[in-house]
Amino acid sequence: MVEHGKPAPDIFLHAANAMKVAPENCLVIEDSPAGIAAARAAGMQVFAYMGGGHVAESNLRAEVEALRPDAIMDDMRALPGLVDLATKREQGIAELLVAVDVGTGSARAGVVTPDGRLLGRSEHVVEMLRTNANFATHSSEQIWDAVGHAVRGAMRQAGARSDEIVGISFDATCSLVVRDVEGEPLPVTDTGTARWDTIVWLDHRALAEAEECTRTGHRVLDFVGGVMSPEMEVPKLMWLKRHLPDTWRRAGYFFDLVDFLTWKASGSAARSQCTLTCKWTYIAHEIPGWQRDFLEMVDIADMPERGSLPDHASAIGTDIGPLTPAAAACLGLTTTCRVGAGLIDAHAGTLGSLAAFAGHSGTIHRHLALIAGTSSLRHGTIA
Repeated sequence: MVEHGKPAPDIFLHAANAMKVAPENCLVIEDSPAGIAAARAAGMQVFAYMGGGHVAESNLRAEVEALRPDAIMDDMRALPGLVDLATKREQGIAELLVAVDVGTGSARAGVVTPDGRLLGRSEHVVEMLRTNANFATHSSEQIWDAVGHAVRGAMRQAGARSDEIVGISFDATCSLVVRDVEGEPLPVTDTGTARWDTIVWLDHRALAEAEECTRTGHRVLDFVGGVMSPEMEVPKLMWLKRHLPDTWRRAGYFFDLVDFLTWKASGSAARSQCTLTCKWTYIAHEIPGWQRDFLEMVDIADMPERGSLPDHASAIGTDIGPLTPAAAACLGLTTTCRVGAGLIDAHAGTLGSLAAFAGHSGTIHRHLALIAGTSSLRHGTIA
């Protein structure tokens, strides 16, 4: 029907002419480099679809990304949101959000519309050091670097512009990050290597300290299931003070991982109400929230001051400030982007699952969210 096939523009121009639509008003969905080049030559907008089985087999992704299509989709369900974004751009009202999820093995980022449509997604590996069965550590700087890679990748996939991102927030595992008064990493193992400054949520070095907390019988236990887990932050901090006194002495910040990410992004030392309530024995519905008598019982009475922990926690989603210039550069965003207080990853899963029923306060208690992460898996199946 045309003289030249792809990558020549003939086939797309022929189709546009047959439908009596100007090329600049056409959108092409393509899964091949030749097709993307043809659409570009025709003066049309083009989205690349990378969800086909042939993509990985042919190693096409790098070639497609080099052609810089207007968006890259791994899932056709992203198409309506991408089309809607194009319409909003024409109207000059395009606004997008970035959501970041940091798990045990990777950082994932998604570009989403305000109504929750996913436009682009990317992930990057998170490193973990295991020195024995009970010890597991991360490098918070490597995690932040992984977040940057994931956000920039998701932006490329969505074809989003940095000035269109108006907000960003994080969820993460309840891992413990330790920094000095200057905000630099401190070692959390006896290797003395400051790079490994984060005790991973699954680390069980503080079994004895957790049992000691439980034996106090203090009322803070009523809000954490009646028993202190070694995966919570208080027993880990007790272990740190007893076994690494120099790290404790030099400490200036203690962060749950998600609070570290919002601090890294905004410079604000605000802490999420979710993290402090669930893992730090902070009682959010009381004043004061910190139960000083309990902290004295377990010999970390100086924890709030030494860790720069605030007297009041910030509710999930609270605007805690704009991205710093350094954070904006790392993430590929701008300093007009605002940072929201985050939450623990499983809690984010619950919120996402139940959000559709949030407007029905009379019946929301009848709905159940089952969150199954890597801790629920055994040999690739749900345990």
